[in-house]
Amino acid sequence: MLVRSTIKTLYDCPLPTAYCRLITKILSLVKKMSNKSKYRTVNTTLGKQPNIGPFPAEQLIPWAIICGVSYYLAHGLFRLNWVWTCGIAAWGISTWWVLTANGSWKILSKFIATPHWTRACISYQQILHSHQQLNTRNQNETKSRKTHRR
Repeated sequence: MLVRSTIKTLYDCPLPTAYCRLITKILSLVKKMSNKSKYRTVNTTLGKQPNIGPFPAEQLIPWAIICGVSYYLAHGLFRLNWVWTCGIAAWGISTWWVLTANGSWKILSKFIATPHWTRACISYQQILHSHQQLNTRNQNETKSRKTHRR
């Protein structure tokens, strides 16, 4: 309201018209800035899985493969009618969806080969010697050197 009254009084401004226009532009920018929201808009689809309708998009390629295999087996190989072919495809798709829908790594990671561990019995050999053992070893070496010198 203050901005509108100020703009109306600027038309009767005694200053040159260029200054009055500049002041009106500044006041209109201030008015626009005051209308903006203090909150930022956020994209709500960030972090979500892409979907095609109710179906997850990551499932479409495996489903197409399952449909192709079921068509080849049921309709092509066994000469079954379309009801059985579609039933086998629906069974395969539903099974795949249940196994891999939320966290496919839970099921599919079980098929990764695990390393083969073996046990062995080896006597322990100390890599780093304690300070006392080093001192006794050094003393023994100096004694042996003295005996060799004589």
